[in-house]
Amino acid sequence: MLDNLCRKLEALGRDVKVDQIGTTLDRHFGSSLPDSRTVASLLSKLGSSKQTQQLVSLLDCLRQRSVEPNADLASVALIACRNCCEWGAALDILGKMGSYLVDLNTKTYNVAVSVCARGSEWVKALRILVDMASALVEMNEITYSTAVNACEKGGEWAGALRILVEMASAHVKLDKITYSAAVSACGKGS
Repeated sequence: MLDNLCRKLEALGRDVKVDQIGTTLDRHFGSSLPDSRTVASLLSKLGSSKQTQQLVSLLDCLRQRSVEPNADLASVALIACRNCCEWGAALDILGKMGSYLVDLNTKTYNVAVSVCARGSEWVKALRILVDMASALVEMNEITYSTAVNACEKGGEWAGALRILVEMASAHVKLDKITYSAAVSACGKGS
């Protein structure tokens, strides 16, 4: 059932509009709205088929139909973006969730940082850390390690070292993987 809906959404193309998504959902579900589990499955399927524009439009459409997104749905959508290395779509989703007043949690932000790391977008990864601090969301070992990894991929040694210092001052456990990524960033940096 969802595979058929996913194919219909994919067929809408890359320049899909929110109202096109709505019409497709209406044809599929009638007057009822999909539950969170169905939405999560659909987001995951769209991500698997690299249909991130449909994924973002689906979230917008559901919001217009009073289906409130939450941190779990945001995480599913971000994981789908990470799996197809679409950091731009991931940042778009993160911004939308903030504008929808969704209380994002550490897990959701960690996924966003990991999307940026996969895309070697260290500046954007570090920006997410700033956003987390502003939103008073706790950063953990995964948050910092992933940000160091983003710096390593981008050859940003100074950023990697700043994160290590911040980890130490926040009393977050430093592990071998984080140290290795920082050392590698220093080796790649100029």
